[in-house]
Amino acid sequence: MSDRSRSAAKADVPVSKAESTLGTAPLHRSSRNQQPPQARFSPQFNAIDNVARLAVVARMDTRRFVYVLESIIDSDRHYTGLTADVVKRLRSHNDSRAIHTSKFAPWRLLVAIEFADTNCAARFEKFLKTGSGRAFARHHFR
Repeated sequence: MSDRSRSAAKADVPVSKAESTLGTAPLHRSSRNQQPPQARFSPQFNAIDNVARLAVVARMDTRRFVYVLESIIDSDRHYTGLTADVVKRLRSHNDSRAIHTSKFAPWRLLVAIEFADTNCAARFEKFLKTGSGRAFARHHFR
């Protein structure tokens, strides 16, 4: 019998199997915490929840690319954008379907960075369009 079980037996407080094996659950429950230790710590349910979350993420194609284009005509012209399909987006820039890039077409892809999270990609694209972001791109992507 462990020290913890002995002290619990002396205090007439029941010790559950989870408490005796984990050693992390309190010996008694306060009035605020009415859940049994098994409900608070259940590795079976956590694993199932994690698998369910992964399945949802796998079904949702949330990959986003932040890309930087360089004009072939004027190498000082660059365009930064965000897309889910880089090849399709580059084709639309070169076919002059994009208003802001039609004057300096054709374009070549300088860099494309893939993000799993759309919000992170949008924040990085916004950063690249700032002055310090342009300096970062000039230093790292050219």
